[in-house]
Amino acid sequence: MKTRISLAPDSYKGQVISVGIDVHKKNWKVSLVMNGIILKTYSCNPDVEQLVKSLANTYPMCTFKFCYEAGFCGFWISRKLKDLGFECIVVNPADVPKTQKEEFSKNDTVDSRKLARELERKSLRGIYIPEVDEESFRDLCRIRTSLVRDQTMMKNRIKSFMNKYNVKSSELDSQSKWSKKYLSLLKNLRFDSPASTIAFSFYLKQLDEISSNLKDVESEIKRILKIDQIRKEVYDHLVTIPGVAFVCSIVLISELINMQRFKNDNELLSYIGLIPSTKSSGDKEFSRGITFRHKKRLRNTLIESAWTAIKSDPALLLAYNKLLTRMSGTKAIVRIAKKLVKRIRYVWNNMKDYQFGIIE
Repeated sequence: MKTRISLAPDSYKGQVISVGIDVHKKNWKVSLVMNGIILKTYSCNPDVEQLVKSLANTYPMCTFKFCYEAGFCGFWISRKLKDLGFECIVVNPADVPKTQKEEFSKNDTVDSRKLARELERKSLRGIYIPEVDEESFRDLCRIRTSLVRDQTMMKNRIKSFMNKYNVKSSELDSQSKWSKKYLSLLKNLRFDSPASTIAFSFYLKQLDEISSNLKDVESEIKRILKIDQIRKEVYDHLVTIPGVAFVCSIVLISELINMQRFKNDNELLSYIGLIPSTKSSGDKEFSRGITFRHKKRLRNTLIESAWTAIKSDPALLLAYNKLLTRMSGTKAIVRIAKKLVKRIRYVWNNMKDYQFGIIE
């Protein structure tokens, strides 16, 4: 990369300028690169229209291409730029090439120049940008995941509180955990200290609120699935696959969004994170286990679904038992999850119900 220099105004005519934006809440650091030359690096307000107007006035008759790293700001910047007629990609920060110097001397200026430089070199690959409606549905499904986690956390707190005060009851033990009857009995519990009883009641109130919110969110998800014909059709086909029920289906639909963007099974498995991490040198290759790069919600959900699938699908159970002869159960279930992903992709792409033996 050449150092920054000044060019005559006529030199910009018909040129393509790559714009790297290091995005922050209060300001953006913007770098402009053209033909390997750093034209300018400056700070500006977080305003797309103001940025575009400034660039157009300073560099008339130029074509601008933009990029920034995925982060807290989401995709609104990219959408706004595209609405204004500009090309913009959003990149995974981990995939941006960098020198060792840039790695150890990191600041906003370095980051924005790095983005502009690599954008011009065409070494950046943009991530998939969902439509607003798709992103909104994903947010709703992620809220459900958060509420389930909060619910589990609160139940654990309640159990821990009861253990701390050695609360034991034959009537409680006879009930199914967290059933309506069980919760009713918990509400009637009294501790030796009035303060402990009050504290316990607040735990139960928080659990009630979380559970109520969870039911409301699930109702909204089901309502959207009913009125959205495309999502409903995908959902109806996915639930025919052993191990894929309501939870797994909505996670798949909200996180994957469009199955056509994956060219083959391996690309989908790589996106989810169900591939091994390998290291090779010469004629030696080492496997470091399952890759650390993954989509947490997708991978966790699919592995849980794989455990369920082997209970209802004889073919998957047979494959799992064969795998157990040469590896642990946790490693074997990952391979079953990969088989499950192939079924999911086939059913989704062909838009038809799963049939046993159609793909293994």
